[in-house]
Amino acid sequence: LTIFWWIEVVGEDDSIYDTEELRDELLKIVFGVWDHIKNRGDHGADNWELDWVGFLPGKRESRRYVGDYIMNQNDVRSEGRFNDLVAYGGWPMDDHNPGGIHYPGNPTIFHPAPAPFGIPYRCLYSKNIENLFFAGRNISVTHTALSSTRVMATCAVIGQAVGTAASIAVRDKSTPRQVYENSIRELQDILMDDDCYLPFHTRKSSVLSNNAVLWATDGDPKPVLNGCDRVIGDNLNAWQASVDSTIGLAYEKPVPI
Repeated sequence: LTIFWWIEVVGEDDSIYDTEELRDELLKIVFGVWDHIKNRGDHGADNWELDWVGFLPGKRESRRYVGDYIMNQNDVRSEGRFNDLVAYGGWPMDDHNPGGIHYPGNPTIFHPAPAPFGIPYRCLYSKNIENLFFAGRNISVTHTALSSTRVMATCAVIGQAVGTAASIAVRDKSTPRQVYENSIRELQDILMDDDCYLPFHTRKSSVLSNNAVLWATDGDPKPVLNGCDRVIGDNLNAWQASVDSTIGLAYEKPVPI
């Protein structure tokens, strides 16, 4: 069938204090949709049975914290080219109608977003609580920006950025803001070395590779050391060669490894 993302309420209610009532309403809707699929439409489901229904509603949006920067729709549309970007997104900004399933029109409006766009570190720690990080759907963004940054893969890379920043803060006995002030480039370097893609930034090559001559028996080996570990637009950004090809680093004299 399909993903039933449009089974949603809350937009005109309180998603924090009315959670139990909203859960009950959603369950009524879910079983009503199932009744239609099985008994009231030509869906080929006459002999199907319902095996399982989740009883915990997924909250698309509720509390968001205020950081040193609040990312907005214009930031997303302009690719988020922040000097302190530590994560990225790429999902369109899909603005669901507050009426949810009860709204008779289109359930969402898709506002285009570039893929990728950067998310700044300053959105991930509190403006007024000096030891508070946040990651996921509670970061410092506007409603419209959240409609893109909320997706799970984006939340995951934000989480890795915050976890890495927290390790630096513990090591240096510093606050999240001091990590921004003193160690943002180190944070970005660690993330890229851990294979986190940061758009518009390049990973530093090792000293060993910088002091060597890169060679290959076939194809252009330069993308191997260009510091960008992902496809760039239509460019595969990779060493492309025949199966039996060889690549290596050459030194004028022996070096310790």
